[in-house]
Amino acid sequence: MENYLKATGVSEPDVKKTMELLGSGLHEIIEVSGNDVTITESGTISSDKQVKKGILGQEVDFTYHSGQTCKLLFSLEGESLVETAKGKYSTKVVRKVDGNTMTHVMTAGILTATRTFKKV
Repeated sequence: MENYLKATGVSEPDVKKTMELLGSGLHEIIEVSGNDVTITESGTISSDKQVKKGILGQEVDFTYHSGQTCKLLFSLEGESLVETAKGKYSTKVVRKVDGNTMTHVMTAGILTATRTFKKV
């Protein structure tokens, strides 16, 4: 995961902060209502929340906690919610739910990182 973050241009202090957040039990709430998508991410060690909102098939401007800006695009590919970010660094996150498990496959260039979440 650290290599993935570095490949997306995240600074060393922000890589450390992100790894702490991920290790603290990152919580992600995904709401899809019609074409509207809202993804809220938070962790137990920080009150910071990151909220991504968009409409399927329409790019929106987004700024990460690190200050990086991008254009986000949400789409559906079969049963998966796909989030594509275009900016200085381009990434693709494919979220797939299977029962009580959600898998993220995150790709930046030739690097791929996979995270698995369990529904609580």
